[in-house]
Amino acid sequence: MTRLNDFLFCIEKAATLFFCVLMCSIVMGEVVWRFLMGTTVMVGIQEIAKWSYIWMVNMACAALFYKKMHIAVEYFMKTLFPLKFQDIICLLTTVFLTLALIAIIISGFPFAIDQWQMRATSADIPKTFPFLSVPVAFSFMLVHSIIHIKEILLRIFAAKSSEKD
Repeated sequence: MTRLNDFLFCIEKAATLFFCVLMCSIVMGEVVWRFLMGTTVMVGIQEIAKWSYIWMVNMACAALFYKKMHIAVEYFMKTLFPLKFQDIICLLTTVFLTLALIAIIISGFPFAIDQWQMRATSADIPKTFPFLSVPVAFSFMLVHSIIHIKEILLRIFAAKSSEKD
């Protein structure tokens, strides 16, 4: 499972970098073109830059989820709860988060696919592509979340077995 987690992280990093470079290249190319020619000829290119930004942000969120750098309230948990309850609270919040990820994935893929007939105004590309970024990134987060749950359970059971000894 750890190999899968690491492999998905590599994909997330590469996708984030790709979409960042694509977005910056498009915007820079458009600015240079507008400066040199005095007009915008690259119709629809701004939509592709926006979509690259959407994909970059979602894939970066998945990568941050892997690093456990997502929103957390560890300060409050460490100050308000004893050490033996922290893993249980972390487990509960991760399970709830996993359920939310599953709900978004289940509704996200059909929603994105339903947008196939809707075309972008100037690029004439199906809007499925930007909407697909959410369920794809959340699928990566789901795998990370499941592996995190497994790690927490192993930590809880290891602590219980050491208490018995």
